[in-house]
Amino acid sequence: MTLCFRVTHTASIFWLNAAETWVDILGPADQNVVSSIVNFVSGSTAPPQIESHFMSESGIIDTFFMLGPNPKDVFQQYRKLTGSTPLPQASVILFC
Repeated sequence: MTLCFRVTHTASIFWLNAAETWVDILGPADQNVVSSIVNFVSGSTAPPQIESHFMSESGIIDTFFMLGPNPKDVFQQYRKLTGSTPLPQASVILFC
């Protein structure tokens, strides 16, 4: 699940696939020196952008988009989709 949020809205993508999946996330820090010089010389004022690429080897891909005004609403949709995780017994998580 990838979550993106701003002050007024939140969006999420849940990528469901049984095969091995890779996710590449690239941000403004991933630019090389040449592209930085070109942007400086050309006076480019493009806002910083983050890109994500999902790659699955095979199988059927189910993609779910969840939208809401805040992250809590998006996580409620995710919980309805996947179910909630019960807490483990106290004897499992406590150290005596």
